Amino acid sequence: HIQRRFAMANRSMVIDYDKLDTIYLDMDGVLASFDVAWCRWFGYEFIESDNWTFYERYGMDAKTFYDGLDKLPKQFWAQLPLEIGADKLFNWALRQGCEVKFLTHACTDASCEGKKQWVAKHYPETEVICVTEALQKIELANENTLLIDDKVETVEAFIEAGGNGRVWGKPYNFFRKYILGHIYFDKELL
Repeated sequence: HIQRRFAMANRSMVIDYDKLDTIYLDMDGVLASFDVAWCRWFGYEFIESDNWTFYERYGMDAKTFYDGLDKLPKQFWAQLPLEIGADKLFNWALRQGCEVKFLTHACTDASCEGKKQWVAKHYPETEVICVTEALQKIELANENTLLIDDKVETVEAFIEAGGNGRVWGKPYNFFRKYILGHIYFDKELL
């Protein structure tokens, strides 16, 4: 297992952008601000968190949160606010000269349809691929693809499946940068 991780770390340190044919961008936490939208929808004041399970600050457990998530209507997903720097990242991806697509976890048909409306509004004519489980993203991994995602485990799995991956640094995943800095997106590229 250690040898595999070491090989993954070495392979993932340098990306040959000339060989890429597709860049996949995650939505929630990368270009769209899910947690801000969630707080607005339910009437909470948003407070930045260094914890992936931000909903715990509002007295919710995982089951309550995820049960509620499955009931959110299409309109919720269609109105997600843009993350700070979203346009810079999207434009950077376009400048790489390959296809740019959204690859997003959508737990319901309503969330997928809402996310497609969101993309049509902010980044028209960009394809949206919805998966029902985050790890399904690895099915699109190969040496000519790059995934930019805020979930470290998804990026690691994408790399292990043969793709290129970069973690979009956020307060809730930043503590891992000290160990996995080589797979974090260098925002100075923007």
